[in-house]
Amino acid sequence: MMEIRVSTTVRALHCWPEASGVREYLKHSHMHDFRVTAWADVNHADRDIEFHDLRDDLQAALISRASYKRLTGDRGEEVVVYDFGRASCEDLGNWILGKMPHVKRVRVMEDADCGAEVYRDSRPRPPVVTICGSTRFKQAWLDAMKLLEEEGCASFMVGSFMHADQEEISEEAKIAFDELHKRKIEMSDWIYVLNVDGYVGRSTAGEIRHAQALGKGVRFLEPDKVPEEFR
Repeated sequence: MMEIRVSTTVRALHCWPEASGVREYLKHSHMHDFRVTAWADVNHADRDIEFHDLRDDLQAALISRASYKRLTGDRGEEVVVYDFGRASCEDLGNWILGKMPHVKRVRVMEDADCGAEVYRDSRPRPPVVTICGSTRFKQAWLDAMKLLEEEGCASFMVGSFMHADQEEISEEAKIAFDELHKRKIEMSDWIYVLNVDGYVGRSTAGEIRHAQALGKGVRFLEPDKVPEEFR
C-alpha cells in the first residue's frame, strides 16, 4: 500500500463568532490563505488516483463549502472573495472528507502558521437503533439497551421513564420529547419496538409509521404479538 498527497491554497474569509477576551477580534471576518493538503491510498506505482485529478477534486470540494462576499478594494473597486463563514479548519477538513470518500486525511492550515488535521475513522460504523415503546415498561427499556449493546449497536432511548416513575410533565414538554424521538429515528438505521404483551400505544404507533415512511427497519420485542397494522 502506498499513499499520495496533494495540496491547494484558497484565500478566503472566515470568523469565530464566539471569540472573546484577547481573541475577540476573531469574531469579525478576517482573511487567510487556507493551505489544504489531502492524503489518499493507492495500490500501485501507476497510481489508480492521478495527482492532478485529486488536486482538482480537492479544490472543487473546498470551494463548494464557500459562499461569496463582495468587498471594496483599495481603489474603490468591487472585489469578490470566498467566505467560509464560521467554518474552522476542523470544519473544512471534515467537509472535505465528506465530499471525497477516497481521501483518508486532510490538513488545513491558516497562512502556514496554525491549523488542524482530521482523519477518517477506518472502523466500521455500528448500527444505530432507536428504542420505541411505552415508558411504563422501564425494565424492558433497560433490558433492550443491554441486548442491543451486546449485539454491537449504538442505541437511542428516552431520557426519563415518565409513566414508570410517575413523573409530572407538561403537554408542551411531551410534544417536544415526541418530536425529539422522531429525530432520533431519522438518525437511526432501524427501530426496536417494545411491544410488551402486544401493547403499542398511540405515540409508539406514530413512531413506527414514521420509521416505515423513512424506509427504516422495524424489529419487535415480541414478534408473535405485532399489531395487524404493522405486519
